[in-house]
Amino acid sequence: MHKFIRRILISLCVIACFMQSAQALEVKEFTAAKHVKVWMVEDYHVPVVHISLTFKEAGSASDPKGLEGRAAMAAEMLLEGTARLDAESFNKALEEGAIELDTSIAPDYFTVVLHTLSENKDKAVDLMAQALHEAAMTPTKLDEVKQRIKAAIKQRESTPAYAAQMEWAAQAFPNHPYSRPAYGSQSSVEQLTIDQL
Repeated sequence: MHKFIRRILISLCVIACFMQSAQALEVKEFTAAKHVKVWMVEDYHVPVVHISLTFKEAGSASDPKGLEGRAAMAAEMLLEGTARLDAESFNKALEEGAIELDTSIAPDYFTVVLHTLSENKDKAVDLMAQALHEAAMTPTKLDEVKQRIKAAIKQRESTPAYAAQMEWAAQAFPNHPYSRPAYGSQSSVEQLTIDQL
C-alpha cells in the first residue's frame, strides 16, 4: 500500500512540474522600424535565445523564370562570411560562441534562424546582423556556392522521389512558380550573378 501511495505522490509531483513549465506563454506583438511586425515570447526557464526572422514573398516562388534557385543561392551566400570576417573566421566565431545560425527557404518565404545560449546573445546577434547586412558576396564565394548547389541538384535529380515531386508540382500547379524547382536547375544556377542576389 505504501508503494502505491508513494508512486501516486511521485506522479503528482512530476505532473505538477510539467504543468508549471507548460503554462501559456504571453506573446508580445509590436512594430519595429520600417513597419516590421515583431512577435516576442519571453521565457526564462531555459537560458537560450531563439530568434527567427521570416521574410515574406522572398522564397523560391519569387525567383524569376529562368533564374530559379535565386532565393536558395542568397540563403547559402549569407553564411559564407562577411565584410569583416572571411567564411572560416565567421564559422569559427559561430562555433566558439555555441551559436547556431541557419537559413532556409520555402516557396513563399525566406527564414534566418539564430539559436544560442543567453550569455552569448550579444555576439550572436552581431554575427546575425553581419550576415544580413554585410554578407561577403564575392565572385569567388559565388562560384563555390554554385558548385555546391549544382552538386546537390544533380544528386536530388537522380532520386525517384524528386522526379515524383516535380511531376506532382507540374500537374498541381501548371504555369505557376510552385511548379519550378526551389533550388533551380544546373543552367539557372549557373546564370545567377551577385547583382541578382
